[in-house]
Amino acid sequence: MRHMTVMLRLKTSTGYCRQEKCLNMRKDNGTEKQRPAAGRTLNKIRISSVIFILIVALLDGFYLYLEWKRCEEIVASEAITLAHSLQSLLHTEHITELKGSPADLNTAGYNLAKEDLMRLAKNNSIIQSAYLLNESDGNIVFLVDSEPHGSPDFSLPGEIYDAAAENYWELLSSGETMIVPQANEGSKSLVSVFVPLKEYAGDGNVIAVLGIDYRASDWLGAIWKNLFPDIIIAACFLMLCMSLVKILEHHFRFKELNRRLMYNEALYRSIFEQAPVGIAIVNDKTFVNESVYGRTVINRAFENILGRTKEELAGVRWPVFCK
Repeated sequence: MRHMTVMLRLKTSTGYCRQEKCLNMRKDNGTEKQRPAAGRTLNKIRISSVIFILIVALLDGFYLYLEWKRCEEIVASEAITLAHSLQSLLHTEHITELKGSPADLNTAGYNLAKEDLMRLAKNNSIIQSAYLLNESDGNIVFLVDSEPHGSPDFSLPGEIYDAAAENYWELLSSGETMIVPQANEGSKSLVSVFVPLKEYAGDGNVIAVLGIDYRASDWLGAIWKNLFPDIIIAACFLMLCMSLVKILEHHFRFKELNRRLMYNEALYRSIFEQAPVGIAIVNDKTFVNESVYGRTVINRAFENILGRTKEELAGVRWPVFCK
C-alpha cells in the first residue's frame, strides 16, 4: 500500500495561504447560518445604543435647562443684593427734597443725589446706568440719573419714564423688588432692577424707586459663567455614556470574533487530526513541537506512516526519511 504524506513549511507562504483558503471555505459553510444571527444582534445593539444616547442627550438638555433657571436666579439674587447695598449708600434726606420737575436742577438735593448715583455707576463697571424714579400725575418720571449733563442718555427731572408699564408703580409702591428685561431707544437690550426706597422713619412709605440698568449681554454672560461647570459635567456624562456604549459594542464584536476563532481552531484540529493522509508542519527541514495553530503539528496518519510519535520526531530533520 502506498502512503501519502504532506509536510507544510512554516516559511512557505503559498502553501499556508492555500491551506488557509481551504479552511476558510469549510468554515464559511459551517458558519453561514450563524453570521446572519450575529449581524442581527449587532444591529439591535446599535439601534439600542442610538436610542440610549438620545435619551441621555435629552436628559442632559433637561438638566441644563434646570441649571439655566437656577443660574438665572443666582444672577438675579446677586443683582438684587447689590441694589440693596447701593440703596443704603444713598441719602434719603436729599431724595425727599426732589419734586420731579426741571426746577430740581438748581437744588442742592438734586446735585447731591446725582453725585451719589454717578459715584455708584462709576465704582461698579457692570452697571450701565442708575436713576431714581417717582410718580407724578399718574406717570412715572425721572428724579435724577447717573448720566452727565449733555449725554445722549441724560434725562431731565420730570421726564416721563417711557419703559414703564401701567402697573409699574402699583408693584413698586408695594415695596417689592422687580427685575425687568427691556430694550431702550438705542436698541440695546437691557435688564433693569428696581428697588423701592423707603423712609428711615415713619411708616416706611416708598419715596422713590432706585433703577439700575445692566447690559443684557453682561447679564447673559454672568449666567453662562455660572452655567459653565454644569455644561462641562453634562458633556462629560454624555461622553462617558457614549464611551460605555462603544465599549459594549466592541465587547460584543470581540466576543463574536473569539467564538469564530474557537470554531476555526476546532475545525482545523478536526481536519488535521482526521485527515487520511499524513500531515506534518516543519520549520525549514526540522519537525517542530508548536506552530501558530498550537501543538497540533503532526497528525496520527503521519505518525503511523513513519512509525514514530510526534515527541520522537521533535527536532528531527525530515530529509533523513527521504534517503
